[in-house]
Amino acid sequence: MKGLLKFFGFIGFIMLMFYVRSAIVKSGIEAEANGFVNDTVGTVTRNWNRAELDRNADPSLAAQTQATGNPHALDFAHFARLGPRTSELTCELGDYNTRKDETRNYVAANYACSAMFEKGSAIIYLMIVRERDDQPWRIGYFDVVSPVLAPATVKG
Repeated sequence: MKGLLKFFGFIGFIMLMFYVRSAIVKSGIEAEANGFVNDTVGTVTRNWNRAELDRNADPSLAAQTQATGNPHALDFAHFARLGPRTSELTCELGDYNTRKDETRNYVAANYACSAMFEKGSAIIYLMIVRERDDQPWRIGYFDVVSPVLAPATVKG
């Protein structure tokens, strides 16, 4: 009986150590992801810098954004109607998980970043992706939602 208790105690200890290690690794990855989002989205939205978005885009960005059916997807002339960003970004991590599509496995993290712009407030929704730990984060989805960008309603 004592041997059985020792065995289960040892198994429990191993599981606890695995959980602690996983939490430490995940927090490190989240810190990296948060840094990438704040730096990159901060630069992109400061004056609507499309080149910065393109430089950090995952190849799937265009297809994933077009799938939303939004006619202004990645339309930086449309986003620029907000004017320059006038506040700091506030970004929140949504879900964070491992995904698989037809060609690859990858880690994905969804964010919502809010900020004030010259003409009003906006929320920037994005997904960042990374296939391996030694590769940089890339933007796999990017969209901007704001009352300023909403279509005008026709009064009749």
